[in-house]
Parts: sequence; structure tokens; C-alpha cells
Amino acid sequence: MIARVPTRTALLQGWLLDDAWDLVVAVFAESHCVAHHCGHGHDPAHSLRDDWSAPFDPVRAVLRAMDRALGGLIDAAGPDAAVVVFAPLGMDGGTGPGPLIDTVVERLGRALMDERRSGGTRLRRLVNRRRPPGVGDWLVRTTPTDAVSTAIRLNVAGREHAGVISSSAELAEVRQCVVDELLAITDPRSGHRPVSRVVRTDLAYPGERSNAFADLLAVWDTAQDVSIADAPTVGRVIAPPTPVRTGNHRAGGWAVSNDRTIVGTEGNALALEDLSHAIAGHVAGHGAGRTSTQVSR
Repeated sequence: MIARVPTRTALLQGWLLDDAWDLVVAVFAESHCVAHHCGHGHDPAHSLRDDWSAPFDPVRAVLRAMDRALGGLIDAAGPDAAVVVFAPLGMDGGTGPGPLIDTVVERLGRALMDERRSGGTRLRRLVNRRRPPGVGDWLVRTTPTDAVSTAIRLNVAGREHAGVISSSAELAEVRQCVVDELLAITDPRSGHRPVSRVVRTDLAYPGERSNAFADLLAVWDTAQDVSIADAPTVGRVIAPPTPVRTGNHRAGGWAVSNDRTIVGTEGNALALEDLSHAIAGHVAGHGAGRTSTQVSR
């Protein structure tokens, strides 16, 4: 990852010097990757610290390489260039509660399907739906994402292959079961709850594509790692830290600029999706709409 940084920088410097650009957007993924896979090499208090044997801090080494790269790009852009540097989120040495929440959702989905088959009270309206074994045999599951939340999808008829939830009342019932379970997940040792809130995408992002990716987003509380938790329906869940991802996302994105018409210093919150509008407004000569030194996601 350290070697990738100067290679990427050299390409970008060549393009900057080769033409007159109105806008250049460059992405360096190395800080993200190294924080995911080498978090235990950076955090001396990490639960997997003993597994790190290299005599250097990989996260610090990559960030130093990126700092040198940024200086080279600013020089290549010239003294009159407006420069914005931003990160959409933060990273730390925690592994995040993702694996634990995945396990809770998987077990809850099985429990709800069993209740459906047996005529349980919560999902009684679903009982008489006859399908071949294995077809439409799920109600809720997680879908892969790379954020500070767990994305959850419901098996809605007409949208999913062999969907089983066929009415708005059924959807509301299943959705509420999932929300209640997620918000009740608790670490029995500390009382910490790893899910701070559950976002309904149809309300947060209204429109015909609001649930194209997920129906619910379980937003993580990353104040502390949780590997053991109790949930009211599925009971105790154990999901120890994974050695594959020893660092993970957290809130705390940021943005800085040498031009206060793009990113100001007054401290007003600026949503990540608004940053592009601020930059586009500057390029178009209309000035920025909302400016801030802090970007939230």
C-alpha cells in the first residue's frame, strides 16, 4: 500500500501538468485499506495487538506517504488552484459490531420463519402461504455494505425473487420486529448497545428508489467493541473480533480547503452529499452554498 501512493501520485502529477483543468478529483484509498487490515498494528490497546509482529506502524507509514503525495499534487496544481482535502468518515482500531449484528439478523430471520410456519401470533397472516421448500424461504437478511451501519433487506413480494411479504401491514409488522430486536441488542458485561438507531430508508430517502439497496440501516455505536451480546428473541450471540478486518469505520469525516468559499471555518454542519455542490458551485463561479470544516455522514 505504501508503494501504491507514489505511483498514483506520479500519474496524477503528469495529468495535472499536461493540460489546463477546471476540476481534478483524485482518490487515495490506501489510508482506508491499511486502517481496515492493519488496525491492530496501529492501536497498542487493540485486542489482536499480539498478532502484529512488524517493527513499525503501518497506518502511520501510509499516512506519511499520502502527506508527501498531497504536497506534490498541490505543487503540480500551481499556486492559484483551490484545493479541497476531505474524508467521508473516520477509521479506528475497533472491529465494529458488524459481524455480531449480521448474526443477530440471521438468527432473527430464522426465528421469524419458524414462527410463520407454526402459526405464531406476530406473523399469523403469513402462515397460510404455501411455497415449495427453499423457495422464498427468508424474511430478513443483511446485504453487504462498507459503512458505519448494517444494511438490512426484507423479502417483499413483487420486489424480491419469490418474495413472501405481500401487504403493507405485513411489511410493517416484520420491519418492527427487526427494529425492536436491533435496538435491544445489549452487551451483558457493560450494558453498551451497539445499535444507536435504525433508519428506515423509505423515510430518510423518499422516492421510488429509496429501498433499492436496503429497507433498514442499523447505525453502529462504535464507542466500544462488542463481541458478546444478548437480544430478546435470539438470545446470546458471540462474534469475536475477526483477524481479516482489525480496523473499521467510525463517524468523524472532515474537510479542509485553502479557499473558504468552498469549505469555511464557521463550523456549521455540512452533509457529505453537499460537499460536491459546494465544489461545483465554485467551479461554475457561483460560490458555495453551505460551507464547513466538518463533514458528517
